[in-house]
Amino acid sequence: MLTRRETTILALVADGKANKEIARTLGISDNTVETHLRRVYQKLDCRTRTQSVAKAREPGLLR
Repeated sequence: MLTRRETTILALVADGKANKEIARTLGISDNTVETHLRRVYQKLDCRTRTQSVAKAREPGLLR
């Protein structure tokens, strides 16, 4: 369902990282992080970071 990169970014969101921190950690731009998060929100039918992390934990996408 989620790509490997989307899962990685969502895990960093779950750790409380901001988009800029995620971008620096992964060596990508802030815009790329936002694009991945938008896709995560669409795939999980969410509107917020908190909702997406909670929904991803339900089926075990995140630990």
